[in-house]
Amino acid sequence: MKKLIYIAILIPFVSFAQNGNDTLRFYNCVKEFYTLLYSNKVSISQLEKVYVNSSGGYDSKLFIKKRCNNNRDSCKKALELRQWHADTATSYVMLQMKKYSKELTDGLTQTKLYQLIKKAKIIEFGDEFTTGLELSFPNGNIVHFELNNDEPTQIVYIWLNNGNLIDDVIAEEKNPQKLFRKGTVISGDSIANIREAATIDSKIVSKIYQNEIFYYTPIGKSDYWPVAKKEGEKYIGYICKNKIIPYNAFPKQLKDKVFEERNNKK
Repeated sequence: MKKLIYIAILIPFVSFAQNGNDTLRFYNCVKEFYTLLYSNKVSISQLEKVYVNSSGGYDSKLFIKKRCNNNRDSCKKALELRQWHADTATSYVMLQMKKYSKELTDGLTQTKLYQLIKKAKIIEFGDEFTTGLELSFPNGNIVHFELNNDEPTQIVYIWLNNGNLIDDVIAEEKNPQKLFRKGTVISGDSIANIREAATIDSKIVSKIYQNEIFYYTPIGKSDYWPVAKKEGEKYIGYICKNKIIPYNAFPKQLKDKVFEERNNKK
């Protein structure tokens, strides 16, 4: 399951990105993130304004780690420094992200990147608190952003093309958290094959039936995407991406089912 690090206030279920203003603020938030990525120096406070996981999370840990050397008193002092100097202290999270600039930008200039952001796909995925933005590059790769629906809007999660959560990547986690999206099989197909590997001639290991909800990880440039029966569980195989209906295109009865299941868990 997702590692939520902020407290969300329960609000009525609404349609996401309801109007042009919502869409514009999502675009602007991602644009601001990239403005910082292209900048020579970024402070903790600057990144916190657009990126939730920087606040009190990885940036604090990296800030402290660089200064405390496992000494308790030094760590306490480092934490105080982080709180006092957030406006001027360098964001280590952004420094680490810059190591993945090629994946995050496809090597594009700022101007071309901003043009792509304007064309990015805004998606809903059955989460009442957040909205997705898929930034697709000319080479076929995709960077996935998840943003909160509140104002001011901030990025909550960023996943690289392979579906890995960038926070876990820069923290060198052995098993990075994966991006999972709800899906079902296309209308007219009562069954979709789940294959052992990401090829059409690979062994069939399972099946997905029409109106059955499953979870998949969208990966750019791949025709077959890994599938799990439940969010966060081990993949059971691969499904042809052309067979998948994403949540935003679910028929009404399936969206209602997702809504009811979520309410039952509260």
